[in-house]
Amino acid sequence: MLLQLRQRISRYSHQKSWSIKISEQSSKSSLTKTFGLTAASGDICKHSVLVHLKKQAYACESSCRKIKNKVDLQSAKVYILFLFYCKVLVNSVQPPSTFQPESKTDKRIAMTTKRTLCCITVAVLGYLWIKFVKQGPVYEVTKSLNGKTVLITGGNTGIGKATAIELARAGARVVIASRNLPRSEEARREIIELTGNDEVRCMYIDLEDLDSVRDFAKEFDETEQYLDYLINNAGVMSVFGKAKSGINRIFAINHLGHFLLTNLLLGKMKKQSTVRPVRIINLTAHSYKVGNVTKETMYNDVTSLGEMFQTASDSKLANVMFNVALDEELKKFDVTTYAVHPGMIDSGQAMGLPLYIRALIRLPVLLFTRTPYYGCQTTLYCALDDDVTKYSGEYFSDCQHEELEPLARDQDAIRFLWNESLKLSGLVTS
Repeated sequence: MLLQLRQRISRYSHQKSWSIKISEQSSKSSLTKTFGLTAASGDICKHSVLVHLKKQAYACESSCRKIKNKVDLQSAKVYILFLFYCKVLVNSVQPPSTFQPESKTDKRIAMTTKRTLCCITVAVLGYLWIKFVKQGPVYEVTKSLNGKTVLITGGNTGIGKATAIELARAGARVVIASRNLPRSEEARREIIELTGNDEVRCMYIDLEDLDSVRDFAKEFDETEQYLDYLINNAGVMSVFGKAKSGINRIFAINHLGHFLLTNLLLGKMKKQSTVRPVRIINLTAHSYKVGNVTKETMYNDVTSLGEMFQTASDSKLANVMFNVALDEELKKFDVTTYAVHPGMIDSGQAMGLPLYIRALIRLPVLLFTRTPYYGCQTTLYCALDDDVTKYSGEYFSDCQHEELEPLARDQDAIRFLWNESLKLSGLVTS
């Protein structure tokens, strides 16, 4: 028995068929005889070999145990040698490569099939990337807004400009409020050219300068008869330092300026709501979920990138809380409010970042952000859809209602933010 075992091991050690490819003609019969394996092709997988060799090892071990009384030094060496060859053979076997046809025609067919599958895979992935990453839901504007007035902050660029174009195309009178009047005038001319609607007006406002906000509100109240849609769109992320009010500039522009503007125009909107409804839309972001509104976050002097991103998130949480509080304030009037996340949009807010940071994030921005056109769709949805009025005070993203996180409904935090904003904006003196 041991002599037969040794002969069998010798045959294992000289087999050339343990390489990646085993042809049917040369090795299929020998594999069948030697290992008891059969297959439709000459390929053999590593798993099959491993299983077979383990069976051989167990059989050898069992045989040796049965003749242990007769086993001499030579048979022990044979047993050890067999296990050694098992290890060598298993380690030398590689998983078969892709099927290699024998004829040139089959090779061409296989290559064509492979290329076709690659092209289909790339096409499907490209479609999914464009459909769900670079694009988003589009709200079809079917209403005529003739005779309606829209006030939109930051309407001269990015999402605000895209929003202004779509509302002007629907016939609305659009008032663009911005601190960059030359750019606003340029946007005005472009909007008129694209839509044919010349009811577009530019007005100056600097949201971090509360005196500028008061002057703007006074002029608007005196010169505009109606205000049907107030869209608090303007926002910043990459700015540093503090505003005149003493809080950091990010919080001042993103929250406090809009808080004061909205409250100064509330009288006009409440009065108008008895004859025609009003909607207020506050743009925010998903980052509100990691925000925190305290006195420290408002007065923190932003000096680093980490503080900048955190303060921006804090201000977005303030936008959401303000929207919730505003809805409670307006329950008796036909004025509804909505917090809107526009999506990941390439709106130019990173222009204030250092050059090397902008260079690092350029590729991710190109791959994963949408154009401002898709960024304005949820705003249009909340401004014009008839079914959203039942969700006043709520949060929207991708033209859908989303439940707010509990931190955005914390009544103590909302009350603190409202009272502190009243003091900072000068609406109350104590």
